[in-house]
Parts: sequence; C-alpha cells; structure tokens
Amino acid sequence: ALLVCGSGRADSCPQADSFAAALTSHGGQAKVAPVALTHGQIDDQLGAPGALTDTVDAFLRGLGLPG
Repeated sequence: ALLVCGSGRADSCPQADSFAAALTSHGGQAKVAPVALTHGQIDDQLGAPGALTDTVDAFLRGLGLPG
C-alpha cells in the first residue's frame, strides 16, 4: 500500500504511519509518502506532472506495474 499524507495537517501522517505499521504487522507492505499539500491539493495534482505523480509512478514501477 502507498499511503500519501498531507504533512500540513498535524494528524494526517501520524495516522498513515499507524496504519502502515498495522499493515506490516499483519504481513502486508506499506510505504508512507508525506507531501506538503492538503487533501484537496493531492486530489487535484495526482496525475499531473510533478513530484507527487513521480512518487506514485515510482511506487507502481517498484511493484512491476506501469507508472
């Protein structure tokens, strides 16, 4: 799982970290990707050229999927 969290909100990334820990404790794999964006900005920018899309594409390629 890739968990993108907006680092500007105090509880966003700690919640993502906790969820990632729960996933890995049950045999899953998780990566937390903090970004300096709001939730709405993440929604708006995902897929557009830039660092956020590059992070998601790299994660997908790491799974052997097209980015």
